[in-house]
Amino acid sequence: MQPSIIHSLVPPLVVLVPLAGGVLAGLFGGLGRRVRVGIVGVACVATTLLVLSLLPAILDGGHVHSGTLSLMPGVKLFLRADAMGTLFASTLCGLFLLSFA
Repeated sequence: MQPSIIHSLVPPLVVLVPLAGGVLAGLFGGLGRRVRVGIVGVACVATTLLVLSLLPAILDGGHVHSGTLSLMPGVKLFLRADAMGTLFASTLCGLFLLSFA
């Protein structure tokens, strides 16, 4: 039986949401520590929810793929979420959430 392949925008979002949260925390860092922590916390919760949204497809034995993004001629970016990658990402998100508790 072939594993099912699901095309989704979630893998790039899992990468971009923490990056955007870090950039926003840097830009609005002058407003105070609580604002920085709040922005990073929202980015962490959003990333955790995105990773958890991958679990049903992964637990069914599938893989979640993103489209191919051509960065420059000859350089392409392709993101794929499988069981080990999702386990690693969910572990990291869980540890990061624990650091906020």
